[in-house]
Amino acid sequence: MDDVPRSLTARGQRPQLLHDLLGNGAQAALADGRALPALVDDDANTAVPLGGGVTIALSHVGDGVPTMYTLTSGDGTIRGGEWTLEARAGNGRWVTLDQRRGEDFTSARQTRPFRIASPSRYAEYRLRLAAPGRLQLAEIELLAPSPYNDVHAPTFAPPRSCRPCISQPQPRTTADPGLRWPGQP
Repeated sequence: MDDVPRSLTARGQRPQLLHDLLGNGAQAALADGRALPALVDDDANTAVPLGGGVTIALSHVGDGVPTMYTLTSGDGTIRGGEWTLEARAGNGRWVTLDQRRGEDFTSARQTRPFRIASPSRYAEYRLRLAAPGRLQLAEIELLAPSPYNDVHAPTFAPPRSCRPCISQPQPRTTADPGLRWPGQP
């Protein structure tokens, strides 16, 4: 029985942390210039009603090379979703990064990841929706490898102002008998 999805990390490799390039300062807008801040606000509870034939421009994207993107459905399901993710550098021609047909979001606020087959660095991105005729999107993310992937996890050290309150020896937990508090033998 296989109850969990397969890992995105290949056997023998370390997991790659990803971060969203549509963070602070990123903008989503329709071709007519109407802003769609709900699509980049990191809140799946805010959604935008859209229709087929709509193009969403993504600008002021963070520095990085996205290898995946996610779409999050709004208040309802999406059946037979069709779209194209495109990008360009400067004022160059648009390049297709990914194209999907017949994609279903079977529940409200469902986030689905999609790979970008040939990642590269671009200045602008756009998502062209072809179908269905009416849908809601809550979020769009462009995910790039984190700059912290090659750094070892930081060691926890409480701020100096907290050290007096935890300097007394604490009992070990049953979950991790090797866990020790600062100052504990």
